[in-house]
Order: sequence, then C-alpha cells, then structure tokens
Amino acid sequence: SIKPATGQWKCAFCDASNQNIEYKVGSLDACRELFDKTVEYAEATQDVFTHKKLSLPPTHILVLDVTLRPSHLKELKESVSELLTSLPDTARVGLVTVASVVRVYSTNSSGVASADVLPGVSSPQEEELAPLFRPGRLAVAPLSECREALRQIVMTLSNPAAPRAPQDRALGPAVEAALTLARHAMQGESRPTGSGSNGRILVCLGGAPTQGPGTVPDNSAVDEESELIREQAVEYYKLLAAAACQSGIVVDLFVCSLAGVRAEVLQHLVSSNGGTIVLQSSFGAQLARNLVAAFNRVCGRNGTIDVRCSSGVVVTRVIGPCLPTPEESDKNAYNSPYFFELASVERRHGVTFLFELTEDVTDDEVFFEFLVTFTTPDNDRVTRVFSEQVSCTGNMTRFIESVDCDTLAVLMAKEAVLDARQSKSVDDVLDHLDQRLQGAAQRYSAQFKLGLGGRIHTFPQPLCPLPIKIFQVQRGPLLGPILQHDDDIDTLRCLFLHANFSVSLRLVDPALLCPNGDPQNEYFERFPLEDLALLSSRLLFLDHHSDIYVWIGSELAQQDHSVHMHKALHLCDKAVSERFPVPAVHIFKEGDSMARGLVCRLLPAHKDAPQEQERFFPGLGALSAAMRSLLVSKFHRTDDVSLMEWLLKLRLDVGEHPIVYGPVHPAQVNCS
Repeated sequence: SIKPATGQWKCAFCDASNQNIEYKVGSLDACRELFDKTVEYAEATQDVFTHKKLSLPPTHILVLDVTLRPSHLKELKESVSELLTSLPDTARVGLVTVASVVRVYSTNSSGVASADVLPGVSSPQEEELAPLFRPGRLAVAPLSECREALRQIVMTLSNPAAPRAPQDRALGPAVEAALTLARHAMQGESRPTGSGSNGRILVCLGGAPTQGPGTVPDNSAVDEESELIREQAVEYYKLLAAAACQSGIVVDLFVCSLAGVRAEVLQHLVSSNGGTIVLQSSFGAQLARNLVAAFNRVCGRNGTIDVRCSSGVVVTRVIGPCLPTPEESDKNAYNSPYFFELASVERRHGVTFLFELTEDVTDDEVFFEFLVTFTTPDNDRVTRVFSEQVSCTGNMTRFIESVDCDTLAVLMAKEAVLDARQSKSVDDVLDHLDQRLQGAAQRYSAQFKLGLGGRIHTFPQPLCPLPIKIFQVQRGPLLGPILQHDDDIDTLRCLFLHANFSVSLRLVDPALLCPNGDPQNEYFERFPLEDLALLSSRLLFLDHHSDIYVWIGSELAQQDHSVHMHKALHLCDKAVSERFPVPAVHIFKEGDSMARGLVCRLLPAHKDAPQEQERFFPGLGALSAAMRSLLVSKFHRTDDVSLMEWLLKLRLDVGEHPIVYGPVHPAQVNCS
C-alpha cells in the first residue's frame, strides 16, 4: 500500500520501504499497476495493439519434398500454387526442394526453371552457398516480380527417383540452405538486432529424413546404433533451431506420412524458434489452409518472462514455450531466479507455472507479478505487467469453495502429459493421477459411505467436477488409446503443453453441443460428454480443438435439418479461420464408419444402471422407457470402463448431478 501524504510504499516481494513523490494523492496514475491487473507499456509511439500491416515485407522460404507419390505430389503442387496466389505482392518468397540432393531455385528465371544443386550428404559449405547470391541471380524476390514464375516452377516439379525406388530426403541440408536464403534476404533491413520475426521457413515433408545430417532411425529400430543416430539428430536439430531463433526465423513443418517421421526428434527443429509440426492426412485442401494460416500468424519475438512472488512461495515447475536463460545473460537485469526466454509470443500459447509454499503463510494475501516483454512484428518493444493478489485463509471450507475446477484439471493434465512425454510409462502416470484424486478426497472431505469393500469417499461439492474432467483426460487423445501412432501422440501433447488456457480446456473438457432448430432463438444445448447424448433426433457438435466432429442422427437426417447444420457449420468456419494449426472437420451421419471418431471420445455411460445414468445425465429422465431402451440398445458391449465403474474402482463418489449444463449462446462458444 501507498501512504498518500508522503508517497511511501512497501514492496510486496522484498519488503523494502520506498518513496516516490509521484505516488502522492492526485498523481497515482504514475503507477497503473495499483488499479489494473494488466498494464501494457510500449517503447514506440505506434499502435501496437492492432494487427496492422507489417512495416517490413515478410520473407518466406518454401521447402518442398519432391520424393512423393505422383498423386501426393500433385496435391502438394496445387496447395502451394494456391498459397502463392493468396499471398500479397510484397511477400518475398524463395523455393527449395528436398530429395537426395537439395535444389535452390532462382526466382527471376523466365521460360525455363533454373536451380543450383547442393549435396544432401553433408551440411552446405560457404563456397557451395556463395553462388546462390551471384550477380544477376535472385533466390528470394517479392511476389510482384516472381509470382507467375514460381507457380510455373512449382507445377513442373517431379520426383527425380525411379518409381518404387528408395527415397532419400536430405531435410537438414535443405533447411540450412533455406536459413541462409532467409538471412540473406533480411540483410540490410533497418531493424534492431534480435528484433521481431520477419522470416519463416515452411517445410512440406512426405517422410522421415534419411540422408545427411539430421537423419533419423527407423521407427522400429531399438538397437544401440539407432539410439546413437537419434541422439545425433536431436543435437543437430537443436543447433539448427537455435540458429533460426537467433535470426528471428520460424520453422514450421507440415508432414503427411503413413510411415512416421519421428516427430519427437523433429520437435527439436521447431520448438525453440516458435514453430509447429502439423500432421495431416494429405497434401490437399487441408495443407493449403494451414499454409495460409501459417503465413497470417502474428508472432512476437525476443520474448522474456520474469516471475516474482511473495516470500515463502517458490516456483516448482514451468511448462510451456519458454527456455531457461543463463544466469550470466545481460537480459536478466534484475538477477531474478525465475527469468525465462520465450520461444514465441502468440495468443494461442501459454506458460504454466506451478508454485509451492516453503513456509506457513501468516499474511492475509500473497502477491504474484509476471513481467512479459516481447518485440512485435513491427519492431515495437512491449512490456506487459500482470499483477495478482491471492487471499489466504485457514478455513478449509472457504479454501475448497475458491478452487476453480477447470483450472485445476488443466494444471493436473499438463503435469501428467509432460510426465508421459518424458519417457515415463503412461500406466504409471494414470496411476499417479488416480492416487492424487484419492488423496484429495480423503484430505478435503470427511464424508463417506460404506460399500462393498469398505469406505467410498465423497468429493466436496465444489470439487465434484474434477474427477469427471480427469477421467476424460485419461480416456482422451492426450493419455488414452484413441491415437495409435507415436507421431500423432507426441504432436498433440506438444500442442497441449504450449497451449493457452482456453485451448487447453478444449482438449481437457470439450463441449458437446446440440444446436436447436429454431432460427429465431439461437442457442446450443450442452450435454455431458457421454454416448447417451447420441439420440437419433439430434445433431451434435464436438470441438476437440485439433478435430471437430459434426454428427447427424439418422432420424434427423431424414428431415429438414438445414437450420441445425447452418449453426454447426458457422462454428466450424469460425474455428478454421482463427486457428493454427487448422482443425480437421469431420461431418458424418449416424452409422457411418467415420462416426467412430466421435463415439470413442464419449464416455460409455450406456454400461451403467439407469439410476446412475441419470445422476450424470439428468436429461435422460425426460425420455420414455421405449426411447431409453432403444437408445441403450444401439451400443455394443465393450471392455471400456465407464465413469461410474472407474469411480467405484477408486472408492470415490461425486454426489448427485455433479455438473449441470445450461443453454449456451453462440457468442459464448470460444472457437479461437
């Protein structure tokens, strides 16, 4: 607090007494943090809070894998051609292709494609790269000068290898060449060192790197030699990613491969410079949308985050797109113990901090301050200060009532997913989550009932939604058996670990929505994430962030359901236009084989007794006995564990109607 008469104030973090005459009555605007939880400062006079046009034309280097099947290569060429058509004239573009050798194309050739060839067995040397910038040759040029030439080059690309011959991909040397092109194109620009990103390398890959530095072993290989190759690839990609980050260049990787590419290795190429791995089923329309979305991303660069908290509170874990900064770094001007560099600063990203008390808190509040700095794409330096004051209590009831179950579920899920990714057994991670829930029920609630086998502890009412959300995480794509390939699993886990709160919650507790059929009264009804919501008279919409599902019941499909579809497709379009990576949209009718993608994401509540079903899905009580019987008969008996069976195994109970959903207005549906 500040003494108005003298301007004296005491720091909440170090307890030091200070004085500033500007903080006297009438001058408190000098310290906006006293009034606003979030305050933003800019070192330039430009408007940094709107997405205005970049002051510097962006540089994009396309790295295309041409070792594809003819049908896949055709799709790739059409998608890249669509991207070149949509980009502004000011965008500067270069083209590199990947095969057993690396080809760097000239953008100012006319009539015939001209390319310099680099070996793919080793990193390109300076004398091999020098001819790329010889007088009269342009490796990167504005699209206003080379759009048609580049489109013609792209449409004439072909696989240099014989049909069915082994395909070698020199990804590492190709990215090194692309990085050199981007750096050269960005030379001479009037920008501060390490300032905002104006370069991006977009890699389209059809298989694992198999030649030159960065080669990864086969997915099935588990011997010592393969492990050595993997470790060498990891170290190589870390160095390459650091070089890109230092130059303010983002590397995005778009992959379509049934054989796998060792995504957990390639993550080291993209994660430290703000890039992303995007796995796709084809190089068709989905790739075209993702390439455009990658180009339109607004990324801050050269970001840092400094965390300060009251004495007795320490940071125990940090999860997200941040890198530890060496203690001797001159960026850490305040010698803060919790100072990190950010790989990128984007709306879709978030950093998770977990704290621990080292001593009993005697004050009424503890204080937290997060100081984030970053450079915008327009080279404005922004400082954003988040201040938070958390009340303390010795009353257990008040403490439990203050817990936000959504936030707690996301935090527990992030810890579990990070543990699972760090080579721990998924079964051990699931067991640890179960034990944490059991411990919470025993510690925070004295309520229990006796059942077969002993006590069944009941969660306190404010915490009842928590076990349900954690069970959804255990069965979902992050920790459950839905995804089968290691690349799919690792890519989704990395996206979740770097995601902001709204994206994370969408992956932990996705909303199952049913649009009403009244065009004059727009709202969605939200249902529990259970298979008993699959009534044939409904249209259901499930947004699991990376995938969106629209399910049309067989009875509704025979009627006019245009109003329902219009509302669902509006949400789909909004999500596709605002996200990167762009989600895959699946639309199907009841009984279609693709409907399994939705059904496996729903809890198998049909296995439970009728009275237990109504505890978690009160709306079932409105169905007639015949409709109820017909609904349950649609499902086959499986080994899947229902929520009720899982709770009984853990000796837990969540009371009556632990979660009650109400109508949802379209404006309340967050699709970004």
